[in-house]
Amino acid sequence: MSEKPLTPWVVCENSGKVLSAHCDCMAGLGESCSHVASLLWAIEAGCKRRDSLTVTDKKAYWVLPTSVKTVPYARVKDINFSKTPCSTSTVKPSSVTPPSETELTNFLNCIKDCPSKPALLSLIPAHSDFYVPKSVNPELPVVLSSLFDNSLADADYPTLLKKSEEAFELLQVTKKQQELVEEKTREQASSRLWFRMRTGRITA
Repeated sequence: MSEKPLTPWVVCENSGKVLSAHCDCMAGLGESCSHVASLLWAIEAGCKRRDSLTVTDKKAYWVLPTSVKTVPYARVKDINFSKTPCSTSTVKPSSVTPPSETELTNFLNCIKDCPSKPALLSLIPAHSDFYVPKSVNPELPVVLSSLFDNSLADADYPTLLKKSEEAFELLQVTKKQQELVEEKTREQASSRLWFRMRTGRITA
């Protein structure tokens, strides 16, 4: 492990033809050794990997049928899902009666009780408060990372020192905030808030 790593090298054409190879090991003086062979194998494996990407290795794409030139944006209710490529039939209006305000409210209240948080509710004003990150709770102390000021990136040391003193004077943590942080971060490493509250702070 303490020996200097070997430095094999090869010179190849674009076609893959090897013009020359060398290694500074003892066998490499004959221009042929296992280190050169390993290097060539690694190059071959890399080229095969590059030229044989699977579908999941590539970015998502969707090939349009030859009969379709463009796909205009439309609301789901206005999209024609018939199998005929060039169908000009109109979509029949839905016979389903829209839910009443009471029915919609009851539905949202039902999915609110799901074991996992439905993302839909984060867009509903009556339920969106439950999706606010705990770290932005006004009852919690200021997260030190929020004090970052990009305009001070090139500031000199005296300026930074003055700004830090001003920020330190404004930082106040009440007894209630201390108790709230302790309560919300008891899971420690399993709590995202625990990591947020630790940012920039010296802890035991």
